[in-house]
Amino acid sequence: MTRTPRMLMLLLLSLASLLPLLGVTSPALAQIELVEMRIDARHFGLAGAARYGSWTPLLLTLENRSALPQLVRCEWIVPDMDGDLSQSSRTVTLSPQRTQQVWLYACLPVSSRSVPEFRVRVIDAQTQRLIASQTLRPPSDLVPAETNMIATTGQTFMGLEPYLDDMFQQEKLRVVMGVRPGELPDKWHGLASLSALIWTPAGGDPGDASVSVDTQQAIRDWVRRGGHLVIILPVAGQVGEGAAAAAKDCIQGEHHGD
Repeated sequence: MTRTPRMLMLLLLSLASLLPLLGVTSPALAQIELVEMRIDARHFGLAGAARYGSWTPLLLTLENRSALPQLVRCEWIVPDMDGDLSQSSRTVTLSPQRTQQVWLYACLPVSSRSVPEFRVRVIDAQTQRLIASQTLRPPSDLVPAETNMIATTGQTFMGLEPYLDDMFQQEKLRVVMGVRPGELPDKWHGLASLSALIWTPAGGDPGDASVSVDTQQAIRDWVRRGGHLVIILPVAGQVGEGAAAAAKDCIQGEHHGD
């Protein structure tokens, strides 16, 4: 009487082991295909520009195809010059059937003797199961640590061309053009590689909805830590008066007391 149940149990276990091969998976296994991670080369650093030895932003695009929210931990693993690994992470909740963006920040190695590979992964924060992983290499033209960086929101040098000549430089200078205000990071660390950010009329209204509250706060924190924000006001009538007000708020932040 005990032999038949034992054989039945063995048969059921054998069938269970074959289910993944037949394309039948449990909900936990299916999560691997329900969350997709994408990384655009433009979103490594600012408009694709990053500097050795500086805090660098990385923007992940995560699509949750599941009908349920997913609590995930995003990790960016960066090796240093000694071969040790540093890890920055951020835990977020992905809304069901939506695409969201997540900023990560890491400090790149100081030396350019070797360009390491970075690993980015997304992990289920509850089960610790790996959901997505990608290995990427930084841009081949990473800015040297001793080079100064200035960014503009337009596609022009804004009169900085003479200073690109070695004859007129006290230090090396790299101008990063075409930074989109809506793609600025949400923490001051993402701006730490810049000595100045030039906000041109081509960047649109600083009070536009595409510039998040977190980004405005990040700019304030960066300015307080020594960053230089240069705002080129537009010709009268091109942009509403709210632009100047938003820019002023971005510099001054909240005022308490008299």
